[in-house]
Amino acid sequence: MKNAIRTFLLAATVTTVAIPVLAQGTSAPQSGQCAPELKEKIYERFRNNIRADQRVAYEAGKEYLKCFGNETDDITNYVRNFVAKYEQASQKAEVRTRFQQLYSQQKYAEAFPLGKQILAEEPDNLGVMIATAWSGLGAVTSGQDAFIPDAAAITRKTLQELEAGKTPQGATNFNKDETLGWLNYALGIYAIKQNNPREALNYLYKAAQYEGFAKKDPQTYALMAVAYQQAYYEPLAKEYREKYLGKPESPEQQAALAQLNQVIDRVIDAYARAVAYANASNDQRYQQRKAEWTEQLAGFYKFRNNDSTTGMDQLIASATTKPLPSPTIPAAAPTPQPAGGTSKPAGGTSSGTSGTSSNSGNTMTNPSATTQATPKPSMTPTPTPKPQSPTSRTPSSQRP
Repeated sequence: MKNAIRTFLLAATVTTVAIPVLAQGTSAPQSGQCAPELKEKIYERFRNNIRADQRVAYEAGKEYLKCFGNETDDITNYVRNFVAKYEQASQKAEVRTRFQQLYSQQKYAEAFPLGKQILAEEPDNLGVMIATAWSGLGAVTSGQDAFIPDAAAITRKTLQELEAGKTPQGATNFNKDETLGWLNYALGIYAIKQNNPREALNYLYKAAQYEGFAKKDPQTYALMAVAYQQAYYEPLAKEYREKYLGKPESPEQQAALAQLNQVIDRVIDAYARAVAYANASNDQRYQQRKAEWTEQLAGFYKFRNNDSTTGMDQLIASATTKPLPSPTIPAAAPTPQPAGGTSKPAGGTSSGTSGTSSNSGNTMTNPSATTQATPKPSMTPTPTPKPQSPTSRTPSSQRP
């Protein structure tokens, strides 16, 4: 994907119109280098190179204006207009060249502002959009959170353009699926950092649907686990404690518990995938985080499996072979209460995430009685890990 960004034109070019001919006998009262007899020679050098070599024409034009710039005839105005346009084009070319250099050197925090500058003048340049969106992701994952608003805006527009069927002009070996994957991945990261975990879940889920690095990146799923906790687990656990702690069982209580268990099952699934993909990765940056993800997974898994981790290794080994659960959590729906008594919520996992039987799981009919397994809705939830800055995506093989 290295060629997804268009090759920039390094030499400035100026569109020319009919070149006026110097009228015979025109002169100016200069001497030396600006002697009247040199006027025609300077202009002839300008005129002969305006299409053949515009840099030479520009130098001649500058010399002409230095000597005869006070004149207001058509020739002088033409030269003045060419010089101004050439300088403007040169400045743009310098920005493009510098952007391309910084981008190739993976200096994304420096490249991103230049990409924005180019897009301000060329808002529909999809090649530059893609490269700037990637630069934004690289900068943000390196700790430059101030870039998030602009990076998110550019990334959304890039995503919209690609989803509408557009492709970058001049790009070779362009992998649309991989690009759509990391664009959604980037938006998921930005949403997490901006405290919008539900939006993050949707973007990260989409990222995992496309073939590309985001689908197999452990961080995609570790961030999903964090987002599930922030978006659903913490508020549902708090609501459960406030409404049902110390109170008799009821259909509403069982429905709330079933909904909470669905969230926990998705957290378990996400952490299991993160650990599985970290196990399959040769990237040493994931090893320390894998230990953290495994610890978090064990806490939720034990809660759903009578404080036991039996079967957790098998869950990790098979996690990536199963469809990724939808991030949509169904609303709690009270189960009709049978006549003659109260029903008890089933244990185990509602989605089979933990791989244990329904009779062995934690029923949580009296959350306050559970004291060992974590997390516990009857107590303060296990602190949600503060989202770490995702490992910067810098390998050149993955750069668009």
